[in-house]
Amino acid sequence: MASLALVSVSSESDAYARRVAERLRTEGLACEIREDEGSLGGRLRAAARASGHLLVVGPYEEAQERVCVRTALGGVLAPAVALSELPDFLRTHAL
Repeated sequence: MASLALVSVSSESDAYARRVAERLRTEGLACEIREDEGSLGGRLRAAARASGHLLVVGPYEEAQERVCVRTALGGVLAPAVALSELPDFLRTHAL
């Protein structure tokens, strides 16, 4: 199964990113938190090269307990998937 790349838009959301990654791992999904240096755009591009799908979290997603799911080509597969529904969504739509 393909590994998912998870990007936090700022250090303020790093703890939430770790929580999302742990949730996915407990569900048997491989997930790597990308901590590349540079601008957000650069970090997203680097993560896209490493994985077919990107999970993006920030303050908005954290407040809503959601995750943005993007394709490696930059398209948004789902702008806000509930964390509780994320593993099933990924199995159905992204992996």
